[in-house]
Amino acid sequence: MSAPLVAGGKKKICTKCGKDVSGAPRMKDHDGKYWCVPCGEADRLHQIHSDAGICEGCGESFHKSQLLDIGGQHLCQRCRRVKFSRGGAGRSRGIIGSIKSLFGK
Repeated sequence: MSAPLVAGGKKKICTKCGKDVSGAPRMKDHDGKYWCVPCGEADRLHQIHSDAGICEGCGESFHKSQLLDIGGQHLCQRCRRVKFSRGGAGRSRGIIGSIKSLFGK
């Protein structure tokens, strides 16, 4: 049994999280893709930080070339070092642990 279709014959699915936003408040981008409000606001905030050169880890302002996009966050060198140099109780995870942490493992 397939999911019911909305007016126009298409379901409205959030492009970020996959949630059905057919009967909910939603946003639509310039490409015609739908976003649920929380995903749309998070993306808008991420874009503002990116455009302004603000580190999403510490909130400090940097030149855009000093920020790296890691796991969907723009981070300065210090925040990258803090995020990827310690695992759990302050022990070093090394490069493999850092890569795994990008995927939530």
